[in-house]
Amino acid sequence: MKPNTRIIFLDLARSFAIITVVLVHATEHIYAMTASFFKGLSLVSKIFAASAFTMGRVGVPLFLFLTGYLILGRKFDNDNCIAFWKNNWLRLFVTTEIWILIYNVFFIVVQKQSPDLYLITKEMLFLVTFPMAHMWYMPMIIGMYLFLPVFSKALTNIDTSVLKFPMGLLAISLFVMPMLMNMLGEKAYSRLDPGFSGGLYGYYIILGFLVLQGVFDRIRKPVLVVMAVVSFIITVNVQLFLYSQGITSNVWYNWGTLAICALSIFVFFFFFFNNAEETAYKIVSNKSGDVVHFISRFSFAIYLIHYPVLLLLEKIIKGLKANLPMKVLLLWIITLLCTAVLCFVLGKVVYLRKYLLYVKD
Repeated sequence: MKPNTRIIFLDLARSFAIITVVLVHATEHIYAMTASFFKGLSLVSKIFAASAFTMGRVGVPLFLFLTGYLILGRKFDNDNCIAFWKNNWLRLFVTTEIWILIYNVFFIVVQKQSPDLYLITKEMLFLVTFPMAHMWYMPMIIGMYLFLPVFSKALTNIDTSVLKFPMGLLAISLFVMPMLMNMLGEKAYSRLDPGFSGGLYGYYIILGFLVLQGVFDRIRKPVLVVMAVVSFIITVNVQLFLYSQGITSNVWYNWGTLAICALSIFVFFFFFFNNAEETAYKIVSNKSGDVVHFISRFSFAIYLIHYPVLLLLEKIIKGLKANLPMKVLLLWIITLLCTAVLCFVLGKVVYLRKYLLYVKD
């Protein structure tokens, strides 16, 4: 492996993940992702919306793969567990609490909502769903972080081949059956309790660990490309078919084809830069490395900041005389740029960078 090759792989994966997350939020704020809304759209507009929405959904699985790749492979003893909870979990919790307060100030000042201290308290205790679409991720990942050191200890002491049975069974339960039910027009989630696996999101984290362990090393790069493209096309077309039947069933993380698409992309990134591809290495290292590294380093900060920025820009973009795909692209790009500027400015202050933006120096 070349010097910094692994860093480039991680930077690309993180950057791609956060860019697609912003894309999905831009898409659903311009398009109402419902069957009734899609009725009045042209075919090109329908395909664009479903494609952008699907690509945007790839972002969260990539973040979860990275979590498994970076954390589950570590060696944890008692001291390391305590250090992880103190340096990672606690700081993540504090950052989330700070942003819940900031978002509520945004609601009060910008959206003219009346303050409700009781509701804010429940939000900070994770007793209610927070009214910003991206914030579902925070209580989920905070909960996952609690037992990642313990889980890592268990996984690093067994052969990965032992996982074939439980992972195969859970794949059917968590991904295959729910997607099939969605294709029949019924929303369904597995009632099989996956216990210590961490459920749907824990499954993605374990897959990231399996990438680290080389479980997918035998898959050739062209095969990965085909898998990513085919699974993406299937996911888009299933949504379009359901919309045409008057059924609103947007892709979620329990769609098997989305999981295959995201995993194929992640493994492709891993292979491409771990196998010393000279041209790609030079391009990323010498020309755009600083930009990629910045986006990667501030990816979590971008996640936290972008949504209120997007809400502020939404009315302006919607008022423009442009077609819907162009409005999505404008909202997406301008939100990314504005958020990146805010991250750059706030990141100059050490304490803001550490606790508000959750950037690791």
